[in-house]
Amino acid sequence: MTNRVPKRTHISNNELLFAILMSLQFFFIIGVFWILKPLKKALFIQQYDSQPFTFFHWSMSAAQTELLAKNMNLLAAFAAMVFFIALAKRFTRHVLLTIASVLSIAGAVILSIWLQTETAASVWALYIFGDLFNMFMLAAFFAFLNDSVSAHQAKRLFGFIIFGGVLGGAVGSSLTRGLISHLQMHYWFAICIGMITAVIALAWASAKQLCHINHPSRLSQESADKKIDTASCREDHSTESKTSGTPGIRQLLRSRYIMSIAAIVASYEIVSSIIDFQFSAAVSHFLDGPAIGAYFSTVYMMVNIVSLSIQLFATGLVMRKLGVTHALLFLPISLLLGSVSFLIAPILLVGALLCIFDNGLNYSMNQSAKESLYIPVHASRKYNAKAIIDIFTQRSAKAVGVNLTLLLSAVLSFRWLAAMSVCIIVFWIASAVYAGRRFDTLTDNHSDDGPPKWEKSEKNNPRVPRKMRLFPITHLKL
Repeated sequence: MTNRVPKRTHISNNELLFAILMSLQFFFIIGVFWILKPLKKALFIQQYDSQPFTFFHWSMSAAQTELLAKNMNLLAAFAAMVFFIALAKRFTRHVLLTIASVLSIAGAVILSIWLQTETAASVWALYIFGDLFNMFMLAAFFAFLNDSVSAHQAKRLFGFIIFGGVLGGAVGSSLTRGLISHLQMHYWFAICIGMITAVIALAWASAKQLCHINHPSRLSQESADKKIDTASCREDHSTESKTSGTPGIRQLLRSRYIMSIAAIVASYEIVSSIIDFQFSAAVSHFLDGPAIGAYFSTVYMMVNIVSLSIQLFATGLVMRKLGVTHALLFLPISLLLGSVSFLIAPILLVGALLCIFDNGLNYSMNQSAKESLYIPVHASRKYNAKAIIDIFTQRSAKAVGVNLTLLLSAVLSFRWLAAMSVCIIVFWIASAVYAGRRFDTLTDNHSDDGPPKWEKSEKNNPRVPRKMRLFPITHLKL
């Protein structure tokens, strides 16, 4: 009979150092993202605020043109998904993050030169690059993180690690807010390149520190109860991506649990696309010229202040005391209340509050809870699942949200789009309830050694309560 290591509630010294290194990586990644986001959005909206974009005789507003640009990201998502899966099979996780960082640096160098021409094409390229950076870097970072911790370690460490990203967002958005009128674009790219370079160094330091953590789940099933020494850690890094029997997309689609995660991600992306359009349309309607960029940077600074406050005072408490299910519900319930408020009063302030709820909760509590859902997934499925959900499903859902919003905005004012958000959020809440309960079932009574072996058939699993097997979300097919 296998001896199980009892669950720990404290953070060991090795775990703390690893968490600090990962938190610093997340700090720089999110810091770069929040520098790029207001810059790319402000440049794009200003480009078409005074001169509408014409698309097949359709004169589009700045907010509608932004939706068209988001459509371009779908094609990039297909290529990025295939590229990410190919890299994940061949390279270890810190190497994968390094490759993503090098590609981001190359893109930043090219754009810093291209944007000096001040052409519309360069503005579109910056907009697409900002989304690709966020998509690829986050997928690589969380692939590394989720491969490195067990479910119970995640409860101890995720709050601290995610806090680094939230703090990075606050620093990045505040820096942009204070200097957006003073620094030229090539200076911003120089700052971003420096921060991405720091991510590379921290990734390799994290991989080295990981070898000192007693985390048997990262080894093969036969050595799952042995302590990791330096040699075995190196062997695991060299062989983990070459395991046979890696499931295809069909097997992943048959997993109700993975599909519930996909439903959460898809619902959020559609609702977020609607909210982002409402916010952009409100800003374009009420403001003009340089005030647009200043307002975007101010709201995004407030987003990160709220996100930082929630991560400091609420995320860890909710995850520990109330559990993953309740943490997953905070964001959809907040957006439900905000969307109803926008239906009643479609003003700039309410649009800004919707944006703050959306981004503030998503990059703090919701991120911690959502990433925890991947922990019980077996390693042979985890990376394909993350690539399909975090890249393909996320971008496909965003494209659905963008095109749905684009079509409805042609016949409805941005106020009434909130009704569509309300309907989708109800489905989102149902998906979150199922995924949270299933997570509790999968991680219940397991040791701190690592994630449980993935059940091949959830339907016939006696550990799953009948009422959960009959929950409507179990019949979801995407």
